[in-house]
Amino acid sequence: MRPKLPYQITPHFRAFTLKDIPTPALYENGSLRLIITDIPFEITVSGEPMNAFIRVFSLDRSEKTQKIASEFLRADFDYKEFLNALESYPPLRELASRFLGLRPTRCLSLYCALIDSVIKQRINMKMALRITGKLVRKHGERIELNGKLFYGYPPAERLSSIEPEELRKMSLTSMKARALVEIAKAEVEGRIPSIEDVEKDPWRVAEELTEIYGVGRWTAELSVAMVSKSFHVGPASDLSVRKGMAAILGVKPDEQAVRDAIRELEEYAGLIMYLAGMVHESEKRRVKLI
Repeated sequence: MRPKLPYQITPHFRAFTLKDIPTPALYENGSLRLIITDIPFEITVSGEPMNAFIRVFSLDRSEKTQKIASEFLRADFDYKEFLNALESYPPLRELASRFLGLRPTRCLSLYCALIDSVIKQRINMKMALRITGKLVRKHGERIELNGKLFYGYPPAERLSSIEPEELRKMSLTSMKARALVEIAKAEVEGRIPSIEDVEKDPWRVAEELTEIYGVGRWTAELSVAMVSKSFHVGPASDLSVRKGMAAILGVKPDEQAVRDAIRELEEYAGLIMYLAGMVHESEKRRVKLI
């Protein structure tokens, strides 16, 4: 598969996976393995960013499967148009050039995005990934092919039947444990909006999600950002985003300042926030190394 160039995504793979821990993705020896919409995928990307080529391995080679992989990898997003939109914003243009072609993967289930986002609330990324790994290993989907394991998030029917106290054994707080069960129940009962609903009105969906126990605005916006094909929504209240934007633009590290700074770039707000967060996280890792 040839994505639109420039294209880069393996830094995202590395940032959101841990060695030998399914999050639910496993990134080993340059290949990403996971279950997406009940289908096991193995993905390798080479030649980033200017000669990128994506190889997708799956038992199902139908056009539908190729479309799923393309959507998950955001292969059709035009990064050149993004760069052009930043011409009048030199610091942001420099940011986009520093991470040339980089974008996050796209979650194809709002239910899975909510599970992921709730676990990430108020803890550092490594801890969140470890907890996700515990949940996925014990209750998630699991398929073995050619001696390799593929994992997916816990099916809603399974997660909805688990007592919150059982989930607490995985280092989850009482609130998070209950929230995961409530999210699963909402999915089973058909109360979680569809991806089509997200595309029609992402802000309305984000507001609607806050009616679920344990889902605040940060969680709702992050979940919508994860599943939306566009980048209109992003977690402006996220600490890494706020600190990253402060370092890049010299604005105050608060939510309103972040939103005001990129108000005229609403079409790409979520991607800008994502890259700003990557700046802050990479700087934290650099400081630790020093």
